[in-house]
Amino acid sequence: MVAAAAVLFVVLASVQPASAGAHRIRLTGTYREMAVDGIGWGRTDHYLTSGGQTYLLQRGGDFPDFDSGARVEVDGTLDGTKLHPDAIDQVPGAPVAAAKIRSTPRLPTDTRSVLAILVNWTAPDAVTPTKAIDQLENTNDAWYDDASYGQVRMTAEATDWLTIPAPDGCASSVIMDNALAAAKSAGWDLNSYDHLLVYFPYVASCGYAGMAYVGWGRLWINGYMNTRVTVHELGHNLGLSHAHSVTCAASGKAVPWSEGCTRSEYGDPFDAMGGSFGGGVGRFNASQAAQLGWMGGRKKTVKPKGGTFKLAAIGRRRAGLQALRLPDANHTVWVEYRRPTGVDSWLPSGATNGVLLHVSTTAVPGSDLIDLTPQDDFTNSVLRPGRSWTDPLTGWRVRVKAAKPKRAVVVVTRPHHKAAHASP
Repeated sequence: MVAAAAVLFVVLASVQPASAGAHRIRLTGTYREMAVDGIGWGRTDHYLTSGGQTYLLQRGGDFPDFDSGARVEVDGTLDGTKLHPDAIDQVPGAPVAAAKIRSTPRLPTDTRSVLAILVNWTAPDAVTPTKAIDQLENTNDAWYDDASYGQVRMTAEATDWLTIPAPDGCASSVIMDNALAAAKSAGWDLNSYDHLLVYFPYVASCGYAGMAYVGWGRLWINGYMNTRVTVHELGHNLGLSHAHSVTCAASGKAVPWSEGCTRSEYGDPFDAMGGSFGGGVGRFNASQAAQLGWMGGRKKTVKPKGGTFKLAAIGRRRAGLQALRLPDANHTVWVEYRRPTGVDSWLPSGATNGVLLHVSTTAVPGSDLIDLTPQDDFTNSVLRPGRSWTDPLTGWRVRVKAAKPKRAVVVVTRPHHKAAHASP
């Protein structure tokens, strides 16, 4: 996944015919979700760890919305290391597995420790331990410090280059296991770090730029030791999914939001968990930041009677109202105001001369950017002063009275409280 990749999409692992050695099995273990961020593509993989073995879960439909680390029971067909589940159930009363690598930030100030494990099976590239530490402990630390309002910081160490056996193809679990074993043999205490980052020189056949567990501190970087990829993959470790965009239509015309929308997996061009196509790595939107606990004292849930609200720019470090939350049974609309400052200094006017609207739904993790000018592209998505938008599914109405350098003035009403509809 790179800034130039304009449209990426989720591909669930396809279900292949079972081999002659496949057999029925019931296993209980730990569930993990992994985001694989490809160059021009993306997918989400799901794994079960049971009895010291990790199995790739493959099914044709969606997976239940379990937390990474949940204790689950899987009933299905085992074919080598691939498990085709007919049923996946969370074990009642079982706590989420305590990972050796903690994922949830400890607020109000949480310093995350990263160990960059540099491995190769042919020859090292130009990344040195010093360069890796500079990227993670300086550049990424500054990014997370700004984006989290000082609540999350980063420290880093890096191994020397370690040689590991060549994997069969680009087997991620083998690369990780071999890298951890090599680092441990070199004297590193792996349990002392929140994130274990395995970096290796770019391998084209792998196809991905980075991949990471969602909600668990292990990540892979394939030759892209840069801000775009490392901030994104660390965001997955913290528990975030992708920042999408939605293209919607009603009665044959493009509209901002409707019951018939197509989701672009990395479509939010202003967000580090989306595309950030404009040359920078934008902060997490208010919906995602709230998921991480960063929006304390900065967001407000609007009651049906509505009101007039003054929104400070979401990048302002001092606490104050910076985002509105408009809830309904199936989705929530988030309203925020962005300005070209800090990690958002590169943002175009199409993101800053009005308010941005995102939707979070109960059906799909992550966030959806709504394009309030759907006749053009998503780099011009704001609701500008003097204009209004009504959510056709819930009746929430947002009108922008003003958008000035320090604040935007937004009027929210809900004149006709509609019954809940299914979200796209």
